[in-house]
Amino acid sequence: MNIRNYTIIILILIMSTTIISCNSLRSNEDNEKQELQSVEDNKQLLNEISNIRNEVQTLKNSIDSNTNTTNTNSSLPNPNVLPSIADLVEVTRPGVVSIVISSTQNTFFGRQDSEGAGSGIIISEDGYILTNSHVVDLANVITVSFYDETEAEAKLIGQDPLTDLAVIKVDKSGLTPLSISSNNNLRVGDWVVAIGNAIGLKGEPTVTLGIVSALERELAIDSTYLTELIQTDAVINPGNSGGPLLNLDGDVIGINTIKYVETSTDGIGFAISSETAYTIMQQLIQNGKVIWPWIGIGAQDIDSQNIDELNLNATEGVLIRSISPNGPAEKGGLLANDIIIAIDQKPIRNVKELQTLRQTGYLSIGQEITVTIIREKVAQDILITLEEQPRL
Repeated sequence: MNIRNYTIIILILIMSTTIISCNSLRSNEDNEKQELQSVEDNKQLLNEISNIRNEVQTLKNSIDSNTNTTNTNSSLPNPNVLPSIADLVEVTRPGVVSIVISSTQNTFFGRQDSEGAGSGIIISEDGYILTNSHVVDLANVITVSFYDETEAEAKLIGQDPLTDLAVIKVDKSGLTPLSISSNNNLRVGDWVVAIGNAIGLKGEPTVTLGIVSALERELAIDSTYLTELIQTDAVINPGNSGGPLLNLDGDVIGINTIKYVETSTDGIGFAISSETAYTIMQQLIQNGKVIWPWIGIGAQDIDSQNIDELNLNATEGVLIRSISPNGPAEKGGLLANDIIIAIDQKPIRNVKELQTLRQTGYLSIGQEITVTIIREKVAQDILITLEEQPRL
């Protein structure tokens, strides 16, 4: 092989090696670029995963915060655990008193002495106490026992048989009053606590726990027709009458008044709404009595029986059954069997709505009202001037 050929071969080998080296370098550069791109893609994916993780944690924190807020505002810290009322009882018990009355009645067999027991609620530091009218009715002596085991004789300030409420007073100061709620905002299912002198037992008052079973109940007791009652399954026994029904904040939302006794029923007690009690006790303290405006009628709701009996053309309203002699209704010209359907253009669908007008203060003594009635199937208006209801 001559030098020229040898030189050509060497040059060809060198060029081939160079080309291969360049291709190899180019391939390595492509691989590096791919690896770099893969790293960048992985970084982006990790960032997205991190962002998702942060969003999930934020959502979890929000849910935990809402749950804690709900539990804080709830009457029950845990829906699976019954409330402990020990602290509530400890704070409110000094505001509850035991009442024992003695009375003397003349009977066919001569003078007869008797005793009765009930409960009361301290409503002022200077000795005013709220209780039931039937607890202190006909009492000659009223003895009040306090939480510190002291006793004091009380005098009757005033009572209202229509609402079964009374106020008595002891000559004592520095007492612990309970708060009588003027707007209790109760709901069916709310927890309530009843405290009272059950069956006259000596020592500390009896405490029972229950719920609000129903609102705005009505109940006829002897000659008294009670309205706006709270029904509860908290146990109310004889001697509890006049004691407080409390919410879990310790506010008095009712005054225990009666347990419904039937062999076929259980767990039905009633309390007078604190909204009614608040208004009544103010009048009893100021006037010694409740001054009720009076129309002077005996009335009942319209039902299918009296619709058929009297051939009425109304399905709602208040049917006048009787007229009080020389009362406002008689003076104004109302008659038995008239149907009251409105007062001052306010619809009256039943006796309860008529009573509510009076108890809420809309009706007042001396007020002239327009009573819309149906008489012999014809509607007409009659003017009535209200008077003070005579005392029983």
